[in-house]
Amino acid sequence: NNLCRTRSGALFVGTFHGRLYLKIADSFKMLRQFSTINAIYEDQSGDLWIAAGLDGLFYYRNGVFNQFNLEIDRKLLSVITLFQDKRNTLWVGTNYGLVGFRHPFSKDKKRFFFDSRSGLVRNGVNQIIEDEVGNLFVGTEFGINRISGYESDLSGVDTILRGVPITRLMIDAEHSLWIGTYCHYLKRYRKTAFQTIDRLKDIALYRPSIYADWKGDIWIGSNQGTLFHLQAGRLTSYIRNTIDEMGIRAICMDKDGQVWIGTHRSGFYQFKDNRLVRQQVRKDQKSDIVKNIYCDSRNRVWISTSYGVYC
Repeated sequence: NNLCRTRSGALFVGTFHGRLYLKIADSFKMLRQFSTINAIYEDQSGDLWIAAGLDGLFYYRNGVFNQFNLEIDRKLLSVITLFQDKRNTLWVGTNYGLVGFRHPFSKDKKRFFFDSRSGLVRNGVNQIIEDEVGNLFVGTEFGINRISGYESDLSGVDTILRGVPITRLMIDAEHSLWIGTYCHYLKRYRKTAFQTIDRLKDIALYRPSIYADWKGDIWIGSNQGTLFHLQAGRLTSYIRNTIDEMGIRAICMDKDGQVWIGTHRSGFYQFKDNRLVRQQVRKDQKSDIVKNIYCDSRNRVWISTSYGVYC
């Protein structure tokens, strides 16, 4: 369900059932069982953080797990997502709002907290991203907020979009914010306005995959099995309704420029010569749900599926 390759080269895998594994040589060692694992994140000091749902927030340091107290006195508090900004503040999205703090071993003990009383459109935070000038964009189950200057007395919380469940946020090389929604249209936000991509404006993209490759191009995968490629302002679509209509869930480009596609219940593909070519990673893989694809520093492609992790 989650893959995290650390800067030291270690590979951590979190499963749908809450098991955290570390890859050692050709095998995986289970480190700990949680109720669930929503996110795995390496901070700038090299510590690993685990968003473990109702179990809370944990960090893994020198081979030891420690639970971190978010100081939110609420029943059924669930930790959903993690992000560290340019100021080294670690942000934690929960079902009760957004929490920010410095590293536990830092002398700076500042804490930040935002919820609906602070201006968030909803408390349930599932996406966090930062733009080039340090603004935070926070995706919730009911829209998006922009938080600016959170460390100053002039901090502000603006509502960018309301009434739409957010499933994905991504900022591209041109500093545009891409917004994936649940059962609504894909949106692109630049500076202070939404921009329309004509060929996408009438296409409802259910939980779309959005990926910016190292060339600066944008790839979008739809639930209907259509792959969109935006290059230098030109949008091209491929392979409509040819992946058993099960949908594209993950996209990744390797260092050679090859694009890899993961689908929902249709397996793993390479995008080659403007078509999808199925790749065999295990026997009887036709119904595999591909959760994540990751290309490491050695140009190896890792695939996280409903049946395990493959390379």
